[in-house]
Amino acid sequence: MTQKSPTTQTIIKRTILVIVAIASVVGLFVSISSILKWRLDTSKNTEIKERIIKESTSKEAETKESKIDFAKLKSQNEDTVAYLKIESLNIDYPIVKTANNSYYLNYNFDKEYNIAGWPFADYRNKFDGTDKNIIIYGHNSHDDQMFSLLYKTQEESWQADPFNQIINFSTPEGNYKYQIFSTYTIDPEEYYITTDFPDDTSYEQFLNTIKSRSNHDYGTNLTKDDTILTLSSCTPDAKNRIVVHAKML
Repeated sequence: MTQKSPTTQTIIKRTILVIVAIASVVGLFVSISSILKWRLDTSKNTEIKERIIKESTSKEAETKESKIDFAKLKSQNEDTVAYLKIESLNIDYPIVKTANNSYYLNYNFDKEYNIAGWPFADYRNKFDGTDKNIIIYGHNSHDDQMFSLLYKTQEESWQADPFNQIINFSTPEGNYKYQIFSTYTIDPEEYYITTDFPDDTSYEQFLNTIKSRSNHDYGTNLTKDDTILTLSSCTPDAKNRIVVHAKML
């Protein structure tokens, strides 16, 4: 009995199936490689963080507050401008700033290429005492590091604890405490990261707007004389932004 040869259509179908199978395997390999790379990079950043805490911070015996050795930090990275610490969110990092808001998305404190990046300040901030809104960005690293625990600020149990509402922020000029007054999630936008205001009226309007967005009433009063700190990160699905605003005490 004579066996029929495959038709052209059958050959095309088989070829497509083979291509799809190969593409699926390649896609799976790329996905696994990306996950492994992310884990390696976040692990590297954790090592850097632990090294910095050990070498560049110490406790003041009288006040029990952290003393930051900015000279040491700047010798390691001249872009260092501040130090951010929020115990309840496992945030304990020197903050860097450069001429754009892209470099530290993919480079760590040691200026090594790293897809987990490093927490950094908005390039428009001056850190000369004139900033009304200092903005700090950090990746959601999904491993309790960087800004990955920022999602907790959306939980009622976290919001209800006064201890959680204080942010410690240091610069070479001194140590400061900030009181959280607004927490929310929002679509990616430019408004909440405004840094310059033409007059007091526009700044007051800005404060009232971002305060009204909060999903919790922190009972904090704001005036045109307040300076604020803004933290920004992605939601776990990376579609929206988690935002925290706090005023200097």
